[in-house]
Amino acid sequence: MHNPDDIDALVQFWKENSGWDDIDRNEWERRFLHTPYGSASVAIAEDVERKEIVGQMIFIPTKVSVDGSELSAHRPYAMVVKQSYKQLSGYLKLVDMVAKLYNYAIAIFKESGVSLIHMMPDQRWSRLLKFLPALQIGSFPLWSLPLETHAKFEMPFGFDAEPISAADERIDQLWQESVQLYGCSVQRNAASLPWKTSHGNYQLLGIYKKGELKGVVASIAKLKDKQWLICDMLTADGDETLTATIQAACRQAVAYKAQLKAHEEMNKVAVLTTPLMEQVITPIGFKKEDYKFPMLVQLLDKSLTKQQVAPERWYASAND
Repeated sequence: MHNPDDIDALVQFWKENSGWDDIDRNEWERRFLHTPYGSASVAIAEDVERKEIVGQMIFIPTKVSVDGSELSAHRPYAMVVKQSYKQLSGYLKLVDMVAKLYNYAIAIFKESGVSLIHMMPDQRWSRLLKFLPALQIGSFPLWSLPLETHAKFEMPFGFDAEPISAADERIDQLWQESVQLYGCSVQRNAASLPWKTSHGNYQLLGIYKKGELKGVVASIAKLKDKQWLICDMLTADGDETLTATIQAACRQAVAYKAQLKAHEEMNKVAVLTTPLMEQVITPIGFKKEDYKFPMLVQLLDKSLTKQQVAPERWYASAND
């Protein structure tokens, strides 16, 4: 596992091999040191003879509610392998390295009292991680709705929406209500949402009824995919308020689309969907797409059962 003296080397390794973005030490610390629940842990694979890093697996600490109990968890955030190693090592050797990195970190986490591991990996890495027998594997479908600038999405009577800060303390009470809708959910409160939504240009709305906060939704324009992606949602119930929250996000998408530049395009609203959400989005006109978000869960706490943390019991969002 990494120590503070490794960080400069890990930053450089990310820049040269991740293929995602170019970061410096300040950005690394923002993403991985100053999370709501402490510093990330990084498992490192090293070529001893050459004294160089060939792989790093980053784990972000999280909190997960399981049947109302808050548990310590970790989310594998990124797996980065040296480009030349991927090209020369072959698939089986790559699988072996990923498995060793993962299992080494898991042994450390078990000793430190971490209860479970959860992840929604990139499709490229999910195929590798499926070789790990302890993982429970599930998936969530993507649903979408064609977006027209003249579309009207009617809020249920008595509801309205306006922008809200991710740090608004009222979100803490809403989290306590929302978490009862699912068996398992990553903690989304005024402590975690500001960090979670700081990794992109998320637009947050509060959904109100008679001045009381009943829902929160964080969405983001993904112009590369030509879509408005609905992500983190908190709702006081799975019926009227959930409907109002989805409708508000769609209205926000219409307004955003209307101010796009001529060369920019956004033609749909998309959302990772749970069975509870299907009942609400189907009447609005959403349709299931031919895409699924993989979800992998590993239980470390022997006082729980695999059934309690099975993927189908989770609320998840596309940015988890």
